[in-house]
Amino acid sequence: MKILQNSAFRSLLYIAVFAGLLKLAAMTFTWFWNNVFNVYIDLPTVNQLESVGIIAFMYLVLTGIRFGFGAITDKVSPISEPLCESCEKVRSSIAVEKARALSTEDKEQLKSAIAKCCGMQTEHHSLNKLSFNEPMKKVIDKTTV
Repeated sequence: MKILQNSAFRSLLYIAVFAGLLKLAAMTFTWFWNNVFNVYIDLPTVNQLESVGIIAFMYLVLTGIRFGFGAITDKVSPISEPLCESCEKVRSSIAVEKARALSTEDKEQLKSAIAKCCGMQTEHHSLNKLSFNEPMKKVIDKTTV
């Protein structure tokens, strides 16, 4: 099944499946609207194109509501730390303990060295060995004492 590995084919298959599901939902909605609602409530009939629009709009609204409330509950829920062995090893490593023991001034120097190395400052800095290693060397020397 070499054709299933082609991303263009997978995209077309995805579109075809969901377009078929949308068409089936629109046909069901049209039948339900015209045969059930019109019998009990005097409503105008709906064709399949209007049903596709109604179904798509309902999907958009429900997905938007679910997305919005999901974002709210993520912000309200307490942040829990992952409970895994590798995370526990990192938390109790010597490097983390040394970083926690740094003074505020040393932490600021470390932050600026990392920012300079990773290009997080607004000015363009060339990364030569001296510009990075000197601040790091000072911080490392202080922690290894």
